Amino acid sequence: MTSAPVLDVRSLDTVLHTPDGRSLHVLHGVGLTIAAGECLGVVGESGSGKSVLARTVLGVESRTTRAVATGEVRLNGEDLLAATPARRAALLGTGIAMVHQDPMTSLNPVVRIAEQVTESITNRRRLSRRERLRTAAELLAAVDVPDPARRARAHPHELSGGLRQRAAIALAVCCGPELLIADEPTTALDALVRGRILDLFTALRAERGIALLVVTHDLAVARRIGGTVAVMRAGRVVELGPAERLLETPEHAFTAALVAAEPGARR
Repeated sequence: MTSAPVLDVRSLDTVLHTPDGRSLHVLHGVGLTIAAGECLGVVGESGSGKSVLARTVLGVESRTTRAVATGEVRLNGEDLLAATPARRAALLGTGIAMVHQDPMTSLNPVVRIAEQVTESITNRRRLSRRERLRTAAELLAAVDVPDPARRARAHPHELSGGLRQRAAIALAVCCGPELLIADEPTTALDALVRGRILDLFTALRAERGIALLVVTHDLAVARRIGGTVAVMRAGRVVELGPAERLLETPEHAFTAALVAAEPGARR
């Protein structure tokens, strides 16, 4: 018996309106689903609409453009496009959370890690300073940060890139979201740390049943996380299927070109 999807996107179109009056039709009829504990990797070249898809699902816009989305984006059956701004805000952290590409921009450089990874919790209930430090240490330990009590008192610049990304993941999962969106989460990391972070995402799926949406330009990342892969081109999903099958025997010509262009691919 197939479980109901945590995320169900149907016929999603997104148009961006720029300050100079232009309208850019970025997403065209996108459809995809992710069930609890499953992973969907969205791959494609720069400008294919991957990050716009993530922002549309999350319900956030850039400072310079206004997004108008039509279709359906359902979280456990609730249509997020029809939800009020207050309802969307209430779902951030508990329903949906996001891990960004660069933790140095998503973490506040002048605020200690403990305050940041517990911010979503303290927005909902009061914690004493001691409770905040203890909770932060527990969250950091859950994402395999060594010596978590000491790291909780640190500032972001005192941590390595891998530890900062783990802290950003702890911040994202602190309120138990059902859907976690990771937008290019390993781009700034070296190969060894990248593998460890991807293994952490796999563990979170298995242990917490989180539905995971990973946006990446790197086919090696899509291979590592497994699950299902959606290939985007010019705002459309051109191929969708199990990662192993799709990346080994692609059916669409564009997917085949991406695989052939992968470093180390057999020519």
